[in-house]
Amino acid sequence: MWKNIYLKMTYKQKFRATDELIGSMIKLMSTLDQDTQSKFTGFFSVSAITVYELAIKEIIIDYAEHCHCDYGYFMGNHLSRLNGRIRIEDLKKGVKNLGDRYENRFKNRLEKEKRNIYGKYEKDLCNSYNNLIQCRHSYVHAGNINLTFRECIDDYMIGKHVIKCLYLALK
Repeated sequence: MWKNIYLKMTYKQKFRATDELIGSMIKLMSTLDQDTQSKFTGFFSVSAITVYELAIKEIIIDYAEHCHCDYGYFMGNHLSRLNGRIRIEDLKKGVKNLGDRYENRFKNRLEKEKRNIYGKYEKDLCNSYNNLIQCRHSYVHAGNINLTFRECIDDYMIGKHVIKCLYLALK
């Protein structure tokens, strides 16, 4: 049961450490050579996807616990192996398993959020979210970085909107 106590933060609180990391890293990056910047960008992508995973777990476990405490316990154990499988398509499949109502809510929320952020960002919501996941994957498994630090930050900030959509769909 200690696991549930540890997880009891709002999904937005999961972002706090990575949001703070951005401020520190922005100052540091201009003082580093290109190769070191690339490594720090990879490190940032790992941190960003980790907090995405934690936020998604929190949202799904809260939903499950709201349905039934045993279901919440089951989902907590089941999601302990989530491990980077959080692409948009993965989220859509997971929400679809909860029923048409939630699947439609999630799709509608994503479409609405795409329109809401259109003028604020130059990038597409779903592509940005998936790009950051791919950047993390490339860095962890091959040592390659396919985004700049600025692109990583932008994709992270945009991707938080996807998680917000998941939260609102399951609320």
